[in-house]
Amino acid sequence: MSLPFSKTTHLSPQPAWSPTGGSYLTDGQRLFRVVTQLPPRHDSPFALLEDCHTLEVRPFSPDELYGMGLRLVRAGAAGQ
Repeated sequence: MSLPFSKTTHLSPQPAWSPTGGSYLTDGQRLFRVVTQLPPRHDSPFALLEDCHTLEVRPFSPDELYGMGLRLVRAGAAGQ
């Protein structure tokens, strides 16, 4: 499931949901923790993500997030 970021985020309505602080996202190779999400209506042009391998926290624009093809990481059921 890809995140509902659009290349034209500044023209698009707010997505139905956004990953909240503390959520984990992956592009299939890297794991990120959401430090701060994009605020409603994108008043701030960046979200802060922490790379869980390097522990580097950096800002990402909506276009960068869209281009990364991120998916929400969900915990699996026990025993699977």
